Amino acid sequence: GTLYNYFPDRAGIFAALFAARRAAMAPRLAAAAAAAAALPFAARVRAFAAALMTVFDEQRGFIRLLLATDPVAISAKARTTGLVPQLEQHFEDIMRAGAAKKLFPATEVALQARMLLGALRGVAVWRVGTRPPPARARPRGGGGPPRGGGGPGGG
Repeated sequence: GTLYNYFPDRAGIFAALFAARRAAMAPRLAAAAAAAAALPFAARVRAFAAALMTVFDEQRGFIRLLLATDPVAISAKARTTGLVPQLEQHFEDIMRAGAAKKLFPATEVALQARMLLGALRGVAVWRVGTRPPPARARPRGGGGPPRGGGGPGGG
């Protein structure tokens, strides 16, 4: 038979696909958030962002499909029950820790969370569009600029 023997329409196919992918990705993101929870703020941000990018890299084909999908074909329910609300919550939890350390006002927690999530979305879209996937940056020990190479005094 055809797919339409199992799904009522195109939107039903996408809803089932998104639900299956969300079910696979959500526990990994929750585990990454929990694993990073005890880290200092900056390390926590880096660890969760790296885990998120790893999950996105592993799901490049799905994300490419998601970006190419007609948004009208995706129901409002699929959009509001997807990964975005979960990611917003994880980033808000992280940003609350930053606000508790007086790194920024508590009134900016939601804004800071969405700015970071937006930036990471942009990177994910860029990475999906590059073939082969870009090499992962190596961690920098002290968080400063890479040493050596070009630039004044770089040695």
